[in-house]
Amino acid sequence: MSEDPIDNNIINHDEGNEVVMHVENQQAKSILNIEKNEGGIHNTNIYNTIERKEIKPANKYLCRNLIEAIQEYSPKVKNFLEMTIDDSERANWETQDSYLNKAKDLLISSYASVLGDFLRKIIGSDKQRDYFGLSQAITKRTLQLLCFSFVSSLWDQPKEKVQQITPEQLKQLKKLFYTGVEPNISYYADLFRTLVTIFGQLQLEYPFEEIKTMEDDLNGENAFIGICKSIDAFRIKFGENETMPSIDEIEKTLTSFLVTLNFLAAYKMVSVKDIGYESVRKNSIQFVHTYSLLGVNKTMEGDGQKYSYQDTGKNTDAVLLIRDKYPDGLNLFPFIIDINALRDQRLVKICFYAWNDENDKTLVYYDLNKIPFEDNDESDVTIEKNKELEEIENDLIAIYKSSDRDITGLKANDGEKYKKMKLFEVYNTFQDAKETFFGIADS
Repeated sequence: MSEDPIDNNIINHDEGNEVVMHVENQQAKSILNIEKNEGGIHNTNIYNTIERKEIKPANKYLCRNLIEAIQEYSPKVKNFLEMTIDDSERANWETQDSYLNKAKDLLISSYASVLGDFLRKIIGSDKQRDYFGLSQAITKRTLQLLCFSFVSSLWDQPKEKVQQITPEQLKQLKKLFYTGVEPNISYYADLFRTLVTIFGQLQLEYPFEEIKTMEDDLNGENAFIGICKSIDAFRIKFGENETMPSIDEIEKTLTSFLVTLNFLAAYKMVSVKDIGYESVRKNSIQFVHTYSLLGVNKTMEGDGQKYSYQDTGKNTDAVLLIRDKYPDGLNLFPFIIDINALRDQRLVKICFYAWNDENDKTLVYYDLNKIPFEDNDESDVTIEKNKELEEIENDLIAIYKSSDRDITGLKANDGEKYKKMKLFEVYNTFQDAKETFFGIADS
């Protein structure tokens, strides 16, 4: 059977996803704080800053440091650094357009999980506000990926292991499951440290094996947690007086964050779209998996779907985190979902769990690409266990008790009820996770 190693170095050029690089060897100018037009420079009153629209951030510092940090996880990057760059230009290769363009291209194609598309956007960003919002999104979504991976792996452990988590650690974890607003970056940084501590105490295998090198750094007020909180401090200051840090300051802080997590370049994410079953007389049973590689580096054909024979099934509609081979992927459902897979649509739309309202029986997911300070709430996904979902739950109970388990009624009318059943499964699975860690709440 194929074990499907994932190609992590193909860039998608489908319509709407083409990687376009805008690189100009210019440094970002200082942001002035005035409230009138001076010297033909336009003041953007809303944010009390000035934008020189002809100037684009070159991202030279980010590109050089990050490309050098991920070379051990990418043969193409290693080849670029060792073979492409002329020896006479190694000291400042990032100042040469030809090298910088290639480095940006390689950076984007090296991340097939959360970061690839975000890196494409921030590298092409030409406005301070956009750069600020993207840096916040990159940091939060990356920390969420780390935390959701640890929580998913912890959930899969035997019950006796979960029961060894201390009350203080459970308190930190509980906020994730009971919060009524999406937590901030500092919370996810602290939760990440707590989860690493739990895995160390319980002697569990990390979902990211490379985190072993971060263990000592995660004790006390360490450098990495400090970087996360510095990025969050930018948000807090903006909320107080609408002051944004300079692009240069954001770039250097974000670079430190990404370089510390350089191992993420070795991981991929896929959305499982469908799992079929083949059994022919005298032949072995096979499962046909249909999945899509996430990020900007999809296959060049069609919508990027891949097909694979496997010996076993997988969680249908799951989003998987993969280090090497597809069958070994960690299931991130229901913390990260492909809402389009649940709706039986081919294209991918990844959403991250954000918050829930236990009283209203509501789960809220944010589109992966949701950027802070943008008015894009329409992309949010709300799953509410309303009367309709409760009726579907009753239908399923009756179907499972029946002799033929006929679901024809759910598949009628273009399968609308069946699609809503998938949403019920998201809600129900989230409740199962909550009960695993905190027990059944008193009614």
